[in-house]
Amino acid sequence: MRRIVVIACLAALLAAGATQSASALVAGIGDQNASTFSDPNFKSLKVKRTRLIVAWNAVNSASGRARIGQWLNAVKKAKLKPLVAFNVASGSRCPSKPCSVPSARSYTKAFKAFRKKYPSVKEFQFWNETNSPTQPTGPARKVKAAAKLYLAAKKTCGRKCTVTGPDILDLAFDKKSGQKRVLTWVNTFLRAVGKRNYPKVWGFHNYQSSNYNRPSQTTFFVKKVAKKGQIWVTETGGIVQFTTSTGKATPFSKYDEKRAARAINYAYSIARKNRSRIKRLYFYQWRKNNAFDQFDAGIVNFDGRLRPAYSELKRLPRSLWK
Repeated sequence: MRRIVVIACLAALLAAGATQSASALVAGIGDQNASTFSDPNFKSLKVKRTRLIVAWNAVNSASGRARIGQWLNAVKKAKLKPLVAFNVASGSRCPSKPCSVPSARSYTKAFKAFRKKYPSVKEFQFWNETNSPTQPTGPARKVKAAAKLYLAAKKTCGRKCTVTGPDILDLAFDKKSGQKRVLTWVNTFLRAVGKRNYPKVWGFHNYQSSNYNRPSQTTFFVKKVAKKGQIWVTETGGIVQFTTSTGKATPFSKYDEKRAARAINYAYSIARKNRSRIKRLYFYQWRKNNAFDQFDAGIVNFDGRLRPAYSELKRLPRSLWK
């Protein structure tokens, strides 16, 4: 009898440990470059998750398939778990024209083709930064069209893969106008998809929280916007330099590697405080995609030189990379 009790207790402890592990905060690093995953410095972090942003119809072209295949092959070799986020079609000039939301029919056809071609991918974001004014899904008049894409992705996946709800960019959450704007967008989206399709997982990009150390902005999202379900912060980290596509100055126009390094710690600290809801944290990016890119949140310089942000990542708890 005593042996049975001991075994039962051990089983309970193991089950509790498994549950705790499954609900723990974990991190990944998103990057567009296949070469990233063979970088010795990347490997030494023991990263287990990564994220790719790709045109929603990239699978329809030979060049798109080649790029996706190269990236996924590198991910497989590095034993990483991929999360794929769909984005505007190649050639789009959003928010200028051309910039359009695909029809649910065209999107479904492309999504099915992607699933058939790359069955190893099990996690998706139906649209990157869905509420952003730079995306075709961002304007208020396009929210219902975005909802149709979400429903199409969920229907295509069924129980075979995971589709996150809208991938929300933290606009000016510190201002009442920004809070009202995002709440209106999300509430319209939720009404369009219906209660049965309420997201079980949300995507969130909290660059303002991480770079300005404003945890209240993430708290607002957790408590007021995404009231239920897990939250995956699918982009966060430190912005080294950023100017708009038109050359307009931003708060990040001045190149600053130390500011970006501090943001790594802010991002982790904010996620940890909200760990009952935030379950994943994807730092973006390993290095910027092209030398001429105006957005640079690279953990390493474009030439591979380590930046202070890398040292900060190394100092984070090892349990994050499980």
